[in-house]
Amino acid sequence: MNLQQLFKTCKRLLDMNMFIWATALPVSKEVRGSVILQEMNFLEDILHYDMLLVNHTASRMAMQYGFDVLDLHHAMR
Repeated sequence: MNLQQLFKTCKRLLDMNMFIWATALPVSKEVRGSVILQEMNFLEDILHYDMLLVNHTASRMAMQYGFDVLDLHHAMR
């Protein structure tokens, strides 16, 4: 399911006053395990940029569907 389909489904099924899209948190400057393996350290700069791009795109789409957006990424930088 892509993001546009997700928003269409949420708009159809949920009360508009109860849906808030929260952006993804920033990627840490030092990779210490979890989802990102040590072998992927060379992707650090790219991941920071990708996360900004994904959050921007998803936030704009959420607003187009009338949803509120909570920008956690900006708050946690």
